[in-house]
Amino acid sequence: MRVTDHAEMLDIEGEYGIVHLTLLWDEKNLVLVDTGFPGQFELILAAIEQTGHNPEDLTHIIITHQDIDHIGCLKEFTTKWPHIQVLAHEEEAPYIDGRKTPVKLAIIEANIDKLPEERKQYARSLKAAFANRQANKIDKNIADGEKLDVCGGIEVIFTPGHTPGHICLFVKDGSLLIVGDSMNIADGKPVGPRLEICYDMEQAKKSCVKMAAYPVEALVAYHSGLLAGQLQEQIRDMAEKL
Repeated sequence: MRVTDHAEMLDIEGEYGIVHLTLLWDEKNLVLVDTGFPGQFELILAAIEQTGHNPEDLTHIIITHQDIDHIGCLKEFTTKWPHIQVLAHEEEAPYIDGRKTPVKLAIIEANIDKLPEERKQYARSLKAAFANRQANKIDKNIADGEKLDVCGGIEVIFTPGHTPGHICLFVKDGSLLIVGDSMNIADGKPVGPRLEICYDMEQAKKSCVKMAAYPVEALVAYHSGLLAGQLQEQIRDMAEKL
C-alpha cells in the first residue's frame, strides 16, 4: 500500500497474522524497515517487486528492534546481498548479532508454564523461532536524534520500552512516523503499546510522549497497519492518557 510518494507499506501475511514492513526509496537508495518472521523471505521479495522495485537494489535495512518477527529474514537478505548495510540502535545490536539472549526469549522461558493453554502453543513457536535464530551482522549503530541522509532525511527516535533499544523513524518526506511495536492503531486512532509484551511499560509510555513532538501525517504500526491524517494532536492526547 502506497503511504507517501516515496514509501510503501508491505503487508506480509503469515501464521500469526499480518506484519507491516516499510519500503522507502530515493534516486540512489532503497531502504527496508524490518524483515518479518522467519520463513517470510520469498513473500517479502515478492512484495518489494510488486512496488516496482528490485530487491537486489536494497541499500539499507533498518531494524527497529530485536524481536524475531522483525529480524526473522535478516540473515537471508544479507547472505544473498552482502552489500546491504544493516542499521540498528546500539542497545539492540548485541541481541541481534547473537552476543546476548533476546529479552523476549527470557520472558517466554520464565512464564510459559503460567500461560493459558491457547497461548502456550504460540509461545512455544516463538521460543523455537528465537532458539533457531542466527547471528546477524550490524554495520552501523544509530543513535537518538541521528539524521540519516537517505530518502529525503530519516530521523532516528530512541523509544525504549517494548525492548531496551527500540527505535522509531521519522521520515521527513511525507511526515511519516514508523513506530515498530512502540504504538498501535485501534478504532482509527493511535493507541499505546501492549502491556503484556513490554519490557518496561513506564519507558514505553515516555517514548509515546516523545513521539508526540513530531508533525506526523502518516503512521505505520508493525502489527496494525497505516493511519493517515494530521496525527500529532491525537498522538499527544493518547500519550497523556497512558
